[in-house]
Amino acid sequence: MAAFMAASISVRPTTVAAAMQLQEPYNYTFAARLPVPSATTAWMPFVSRNAASCRDVVKQRATSSNSKLRSQTCAAPASPRNRGKSPIRAAVGKPSRGRRDPHRELKFFTPRLDATSAKLAEGCEGVCIFVNDVADEAALRVLAAGGTKVMFLRCAGFDMIDLKVAKELGMPVIRVPAYSPYAVAEHAATLMMTLNRKIHRSYNRTREQNFRLAGLLGFDVHGKTIGVVGTGKIGALFARIAAGFGCKVLGYDVVQNPEALSYGVEYVSQDEIWARSDIISLHCPLFPSTKHTINAESISKMKQGVMLINTSRGGLIDTKALVDGLKSGKISAVGLDVFEGEGEYFYSDRSGAIIADETLARLFTFPNVIITGHQAFFTKEALDNIGHTTMTNIKAYVAKEELVNEVNPENQTSNYSNYTTNMAGAQNSIKIAFFSTHSYDIESMERIAKEDGVTPKHQIEFFTPRLDANSAKLAEGCEGVCIFVNDVADEAALRVLHAGGSRVIFLRCAGFDMIDLKVAKELGMPVVRVPAYSPNAVAEHAASLMMALNRKIHRSYNRTREQNFRLAGLLGFDIYSKTIGVVGTGKIGAVFARIAMGFGAKVLAYDVVQNPEALSYGVEYVSLDEIWARSDIISLHVPLFPSTKHVINAESIAKMKQGVMLINTSRGGLIDTKALVEGIEAEKIGSAGLDVFEGEKDYFYSDHSGTIIADDVLARLFTFPNVIITGHQAFFTKEALDNIAHTTMTNIKAYVGKETLVNEVK
Repeated sequence: MAAFMAASISVRPTTVAAAMQLQEPYNYTFAARLPVPSATTAWMPFVSRNAASCRDVVKQRATSSNSKLRSQTCAAPASPRNRGKSPIRAAVGKPSRGRRDPHRELKFFTPRLDATSAKLAEGCEGVCIFVNDVADEAALRVLAAGGTKVMFLRCAGFDMIDLKVAKELGMPVIRVPAYSPYAVAEHAATLMMTLNRKIHRSYNRTREQNFRLAGLLGFDVHGKTIGVVGTGKIGALFARIAAGFGCKVLGYDVVQNPEALSYGVEYVSQDEIWARSDIISLHCPLFPSTKHTINAESISKMKQGVMLINTSRGGLIDTKALVDGLKSGKISAVGLDVFEGEGEYFYSDRSGAIIADETLARLFTFPNVIITGHQAFFTKEALDNIGHTTMTNIKAYVAKEELVNEVNPENQTSNYSNYTTNMAGAQNSIKIAFFSTHSYDIESMERIAKEDGVTPKHQIEFFTPRLDANSAKLAEGCEGVCIFVNDVADEAALRVLHAGGSRVIFLRCAGFDMIDLKVAKELGMPVVRVPAYSPNAVAEHAASLMMALNRKIHRSYNRTREQNFRLAGLLGFDIYSKTIGVVGTGKIGAVFARIAMGFGAKVLAYDVVQNPEALSYGVEYVSLDEIWARSDIISLHVPLFPSTKHVINAESIAKMKQGVMLINTSRGGLIDTKALVEGIEAEKIGSAGLDVFEGEKDYFYSDHSGTIIADDVLARLFTFPNVIITGHQAFFTKEALDNIAHTTMTNIKAYVGKETLVNEVK
C-alpha cells in the first residue's frame, strides 16, 4: 500500500490531495475503487509496472462513476533511465464535456512520507498516509508550510504520526478505525497454524522431493491455552477463531469486551497470560505504556516452548529479548507480521541487498520464525473497506461534517501496563514387527509400550522399509505385524506374512485401503486398526492448508528471506462469511466444520449419514452438487472406497465456482489428479492444498532430493505457486503419535488376552 497520501477535498481551486507509498499495482485497483468526491487528490508513493496501467484503471473509474476525478500523478516504472527522477505527472481519464475541472486531481508519489518527501505534497490541502510513513514533527511542519491542513490515515494505527504536533498545527488526524478485523485476526491464526504444522518448511521440502516428516512434528491446538493480549475487535475475533479450534482462551485488556466474553474468553492478569499460555497473540495498540510489552522479564515468566504471534505493532516486542528467547529455547516459534524498525524494509524489494539491521538478519536464521511483510490487512475485502472509509472521511472533512473517525490525542492514553516392549500378567508372549518406522515412531512406541505394560515381555522389532511382498520376509517369526498408511498389504504380501507365521495385522492408522481385507479374512488374520488418534490433528492441518494458501504464507516466508517485502501477488480474502463445503462429516470432518464456524464461515456438508455433532455446530447438509455449486472452499474428509474414488473429477470440477479452493487431507485417490491439474491451468481451481496424493507411496516418507520425479502429474503440481503439498503429515502431532501408540498397545493386549477386538475391521 501507499505510505502517505496527501488529500484535501473542498470546492476551492487550491484543493488537492496527495497520497504517499502507493507502491504496488493493487493500489491502482484501490484508487479505482474510491468514490472520489469532487475535488483534487494526490497519492504517494504509487509504483506500477507501467504508468499505462495506472491511467487505464483511473480512466475506467472515471467513466464508470459520477466522480469528477480529473488527473493523477504516478511513478514511472523503475527502469534505469527513470531511476532517481521525479514522478511522472500523467493526465488520465478525460471527463465528459462541460465537467472539466483542472483543480481536482489525484497525485500519487512513490516515497514514504518523511521530512524530505513531504515537500512533494506542496499545494495539497490533505495528505493521506499509511503504516510505515513517518509523520513526525519535522515532516508535519514541512507539510503545514506547504499548505496541508488535514491528515488522513489509511489504517487503524496512528503511532506513525506525532499527534501533539498535529494538534498544535491545527491539523485533524482522521483514520480508518476498522477495515477488516477478520483479515488481521485470520492472518494471526494463519501464522499460528503454519508455524505449528510447519507448512512453510514442508512446502519447500516437498519441492525438493523430500517427503520425510522428521522435524515437522506439531501439536494439537485443540485443548491448548491461548493468551490474547488486547481484546478489541481484532483480538476478540482471534479469540473466536481459537475457541473454534477447541482452545482455552485467556484475555487481557484494560476493559473487558462483551464480544470476547461471549466467545468464552477468561480475563486474567498479564502475569497469568505469561504463565498459563501455550500460545500468545498480541492485538493491542502501540503506546509508550505498551512498548516492549514482550521483553526479557515477561519472557522469563512464560511457559517453556511458548509460541508468540504479533500482527499488531513491531514495537510491542523487544526484538533482542525475542532473539535471546529463541536461542535459549524458551520461545519455540514466532510469527511476526510486524517488526520494530520495519519502515526501512517493508513494502519494498531489497533482494540481494545486505540487511543492515542485525537483529532482523538474525531472525531470518531461525527455521521456527515466520516473518511476513505487514500483510495481515491484505485481503480484497480490506482494500475495499479502506478505500470506502478513506473517501467517507474526505467527504466529511470537505462538507464540514462531524469527523467521526478523528483521532483525539487526549483520548489516546492507555492504562496498559508493560506486558509484559512387556505385559505383566499376560498369558501369552508374542513378537510383533513394525514396518515403515522412523525415529519418532520408535520413540513413541517404545515409551508407550513400556507405560502400557506391553514390553519387555512382548518383543517389538522395528523395520524401516515399507511392507510389500519382498520386505514381508523380515517379519518371519512375528505373530503380529503393525503397518502404516503407505505399506502395501496386498495378497502377495499377506501370503508371505502368513507363511512366516504372522496371524494378526495391526494398523497404526484409521484408514485400511492399503490392505486386502478379503485375503486377510481368507487367511484368518484379523485386521485391527486405530479408529481415531487425533481428529483434531487432521482437521487442524486441513485448516492450516486452507489458511496458508489463502494468505500465501509459503510464498511470503520465502520472499522475506530474500529481503523482498513487497505485497504484490499476496492478496488474500476474508474467510469470514465465505461458504465452506465439507465432504464427509465423521469425527474429522465435524471438527473441521467447527473450526470453519469459528471463522464465521457458512458451512455446507455432504455425507450419507448426518452427524449430530456436525449439526450441533450449525452445519447445513446438502447434496454433492450443491457443495460443488455453492462452496468457495471444499475440504475432503471421506474414506477411499470404490464409490468415492475420484469424487473430484472433471465433471464435478466443472460444476464448481470459479476460483474454488480444494483441500484434501484424507486419501489421494479421492481426486483425479489429471483433472485437478487441468482445473488449475484453466483457473477454475484457484488453489489446492494436498496432504495426500494418488500414488504417494512411491514418494512420501522418504527423501528423493536430487532425483527426477517419474510421475509427470506430481511434477506438474510442483510448478504451481498456488498449490501446497505436504507429505501425508496431517496426523503428525505429539498427541496423535501418543494416541496411536496407546491404542496400538491396547489392541495388542486385547489380542494377546483373547479379548474382544473392538477395533477390528470387519
